[in-house]
Formats: sequence, structure tokens, C-alpha cells
Amino acid sequence: MTVMGDAQPQKWSDELQREGRVIFPIRAAAVWRELGLIWLIVAITQTLSFSQSWGEGDTRQYLALAVVLSAVVVTFWHTSRLYARYPALTVDEFGLKIGLKKSIGWSDLGAIGLLRGGRLPIIPKDAWGKELIIPATAAKDMQALQQWLEELLKNHRTAEQSAAESSD
Repeated sequence: MTVMGDAQPQKWSDELQREGRVIFPIRAAAVWRELGLIWLIVAITQTLSFSQSWGEGDTRQYLALAVVLSAVVVTFWHTSRLYARYPALTVDEFGLKIGLKKSIGWSDLGAIGLLRGGRLPIIPKDAWGKELIIPATAAKDMQALQQWLEELLKNHRTAEQSAAESSD
């Protein structure tokens, strides 16, 4: 089974046409890459903390333990989301849903932002609205996702304008 985030925009469009929505689950490769980086940092910090002798009441041992426990929690959180096939992004006829809770309708969407650090901001029309961020774990080619979403937004705006003109 192909993970939607690893597919090409044409497959996304086909899925949207056929199913009415496209679900981009968290991509395993991106999660394992992030976890590898986290555990590399843990290994480095542990090596540095054990390279010198500890004195009585030395706080480095507590810091080292905190780093390991944090890495364990992050690892558990990421792998549980991966195992549950947690959706990074859902695109449907109503708008975008990031994760399970954050969503924005096409009519409320101001713009698809520019990629920042592999993440894609979604900017609402409302100046006071909170920017939503599509995580880098959603798609392998985030630039293609950005272009695809911009095209969908343009199509929805054209459809809204046509509907408004026909009702006049």
C-alpha cells in the first residue's frame, strides 16, 4: 500500500476525486529520521556527561537522566502516532484538517504560505486567526504538496466566485 505522502500530486487529485478526501498519514521514514537525530543527540550528551568523573551532588547525572527520559517519551509519542496511522493532514471538499483537531475551511483560508524548515504554513483570511502548520511528516515532497494545495485553493475560489455571480 502506498502512503499518500510518498505519492505524486496526480494520485492525490485522483484520490480526492474518487473518495472525496485525501488522508496523508504520518510518514514512517520522516519519523524514523527525526527519532534517529534525537537518539544521536542523546548518545552525544551521554558520552560527554560520562567522559568526566562526577563529584558528590553533581547535577550532570540528573541532566543526563532527564535527557534520556525526554527521548523515551518523544520516541513513545512518535511511534504510537505512527502505529495508529495518525493523519498528518486531511484534505477534502470542506477544507484542510491538520492532525485530528486543527482545521480550516476553504472559504476561511487566506493563503498557502512558503515552506519554512520543511513545514508548510496555512494562513487564514482572518488577521487574528492562528496560522496552521502542516508538518514535514505529511509528504515526501512538501513543495509539490504546497503547489497542489495552492491549485486546490485557486479552484475553490473560482467556484465560490462563480456561485456568487450566478446567485446575483
